[in-house]
Amino acid sequence: MPPSTEAVAAPGAGRRSAGRRLSPGARKRLVVLHVVVSVSWLALMLCLLTLAVTALTTDDADRLRTAYRAMGLLGDALVLPLSLLTFLSGVALGLGTSWGLFRYYWVSTKFWLTLGAMVASVFALTARLHDAVRVADAHPTGPVPVAELGSSATGSNRSAPGFSPVVKRF
Repeated sequence: MPPSTEAVAAPGAGRRSAGRRLSPGARKRLVVLHVVVSVSWLALMLCLLTLAVTALTTDDADRLRTAYRAMGLLGDALVLPLSLLTFLSGVALGLGTSWGLFRYYWVSTKFWLTLGAMVASVFALTARLHDAVRVADAHPTGPVPVAELGSSATGSNRSAPGFSPVVKRF
């Protein structure tokens, strides 16, 4: 019998699409980075939530100011890098593996949710944190009066109905 002229496909060759793929070591390092920064971003949001609840429920004016200043520091130092690294490492994993970005609905859903959360964190959250710190700094001693944090000079309200993070009556 003459030898076959058909090429034998490598195992798993049909599962991957053509294009650049990450080496197994690079993929593992990127997965570790993605998990670490994603969990860190979630932990940051939980810290900010804890500080916000503390500020809204305390009767101590100094504790209120400290909570809002801490929120401002955490927001300035960590929101942008953690949200951006989470998004970029997820995109790199999607592009560098057989999962792709839009091949599976759950990967696409994660992409859009992360993009939305990143944009909201970077633009809306940090702006509100700066507003809260500004209000706390405007009253360095004594009680902080009721403040409509979302109102601008024109009277428009950027906050959600019924939500104003720095409304505290003493």
